[in-house]
Amino acid sequence: MKLLNLLIEIKKKELEIEKRKLFLIEKKKSELEAKLKKCKEELEETKKLDVENILILSLRTTFQNQLLEDIENLEKLIISIDRVFEKQKEKIFTINSEIKLLEKKKKAETLKIRKKEDILIERFVNEVLSYPRSV
Repeated sequence: MKLLNLLIEIKKKELEIEKRKLFLIEKKKSELEAKLKKCKEELEETKKLDVENILILSLRTTFQNQLLEDIENLEKLIISIDRVFEKQKEKIFTINSEIKLLEKKKKAETLKIRKKEDILIERFVNEVLSYPRSV
C-alpha cells in the first residue's frame, strides 16, 4: 500500500511538471503570435508608403521581403509549437489516466484489507462467543 501511495505521489508530481511545460508552451505560442501580428502590421504599413525615391523604394522592398520571410518562419514555428502542444496535452491526459487507475487500485486494495479485517473480527467474536461461560 505504501508503494502504491508513493507511486501516486510521483505521478502527481510528474503531472505538475507536465502542466507547467504546457503553460510554457502556451506562453511561447502567444509570444510568437504577437510577433507575427506585429510583422503583418509592419508589412501593411510599408505597403501604404508612397515612395518616389528609387533608393527608398529599394529599401522598402528589401524590408518587405524580410518581413515576409519572418512571417513565414513565425507561421512555421507556430505550427510546430501547436504539434508540441497537442503532444503535451496527450501526455497530461495519459498521466491523469494513470493516476486514476492507481487510485482505483488503491481503493480496491483498501476495501480488500477492510474485508479481511472484518472477517478476522467476526471469527474472533464467534470464537469468543463459542467458549463456555464460567459463572
